[in-house]
Amino acid sequence: ETKSVAGSAAFALVAGAVTAGFLSWLAPPAFGPTHIAVAAFAVALLGAAVEALGRTGWDNLWIVLAVIVPISHLNAAPEAVGMHALGLALAVPFGVASYRARFLDLGGTLAASVLAWMVVGLGGWAWAVPAVTFFVLSSLLSRIGRRRKARAEALAEKGSRRDAGQVVANGGVGAVLLAASVFAPEAALYWAFVGSFAAAAADTWGTEIGTLAGWPTRRLGAGPRVPPGTSGGVSLPGTLGAALGATVVVLSALPFLPEAAWSIGLVGLMVAVGVAASFVDSALGATVQARFRTAEGLLTERSTEAGTALPLARGVAWVDNDRVNLACTLVGGALAFLVAV
Repeated sequence: ETKSVAGSAAFALVAGAVTAGFLSWLAPPAFGPTHIAVAAFAVALLGAAVEALGRTGWDNLWIVLAVIVPISHLNAAPEAVGMHALGLALAVPFGVASYRARFLDLGGTLAASVLAWMVVGLGGWAWAVPAVTFFVLSSLLSRIGRRRKARAEALAEKGSRRDAGQVVANGGVGAVLLAASVFAPEAALYWAFVGSFAAAAADTWGTEIGTLAGWPTRRLGAGPRVPPGTSGGVSLPGTLGAALGATVVVLSALPFLPEAAWSIGLVGLMVAVGVAASFVDSALGATVQARFRTAEGLLTERSTEAGTALPLARGVAWVDNDRVNLACTLVGGALAFLVAV
């Protein structure tokens, strides 16, 4: 379970050397020296990042899946080697800048860097821009009005600095859809990708704007009053914020698509998908998401306080905010896929 810089560096060096050596020996028709070098760097960096994030033995599976994707894509689309190199070149400074700006902790930086490489290297700008739009604008929005949102943040499971779990919860569905498009390039998978990030934006923007506004907030919109920012709470500013977040993400995808690939009706449906998924998030947050009771009698998403486990007051113990957010993006991706089909 423990990781070290030396261990990760050793992993990267060995993985890159083995990849370069075997690809040179096998000499696939699509692979020239540049392709072999890019593939070796991709395997080294992606494999090391995934291994560093892995826990309880699952890294043995995710390492293999992670490195299969870039080599398969380079073999199927050798002309994409430039975008792969660009993705690798951008992933590291993107992660460093996000960490220094305190958008992400160390685990979140590794996870976001892998995602950054994927959207640029595998998808190009059409896939990269919606994902980056969500991440950058949502991170900036979380910094606005920190004092007004301090009470809600104190009771939330995690703060505004995202960790690996939050990155996976918001971007994991999109990453899987992007990887799937390597093996089955379908337009519906692209719209499902956009829908998953529209859902993530709707949920994040709804929470941030609703908390900042401080208007009356009710459980699922019609239940008892709850503090702004409470999972499951719905307010008018939060709902408008959800619609705005979904709209921004969907619109960010349009400049990279031919006019025949979209219509005003499709855009409206994709925005509706994002908002609908955010309401699913609210429903799960109000019903099954775990709440724990503090010594002062307050309900919190945090399971411990000062190192002491808190008693479960409501919901299911293992259903935390990350799992609810993952369900939100999964619903957004699934609904968008159905709409596109």
